[in-house]
Amino acid sequence: MDAAQDGTGYFVTRYDVNGTFTTIVGAEHPGCTDEGHFDSDDVGTWNGVWTQKITGNFDYNPDGSMEGVVTWDDFIAAFFTSDTGPAPTVAFISYEFDYYNDCGDHWRDANYGGASQQSGTIGDCP
Repeated sequence: MDAAQDGTGYFVTRYDVNGTFTTIVGAEHPGCTDEGHFDSDDVGTWNGVWTQKITGNFDYNPDGSMEGVVTWDDFIAAFFTSDTGPAPTVAFISYEFDYYNDCGDHWRDANYGGASQQSGTIGDCP
């Protein structure tokens, strides 16, 4: 987490690592470069990072805590509280997710400042 240079809030970055996925038979290959569809349940791994900006009337609680799988809303409620008004405002900044399958395919799904960027594809493993 980094304080915004203009003093308006905080940039919060979340890292998701060591995720796994299983493809869905009949679903389109991500990236759509080959316009194919999965013919089997293939597995792979993914990692992701996303950033949001927290602004508004709040107190930052560095001692907040959470357990288990949590959502952004859970995180905001645990670490950014407001006793005197509405909940803080959460604004999307960016995300990037990278997916890899066992046969070496790579697909990146990203969005920086509202501009979607995708590259590569995940196809069927032989």
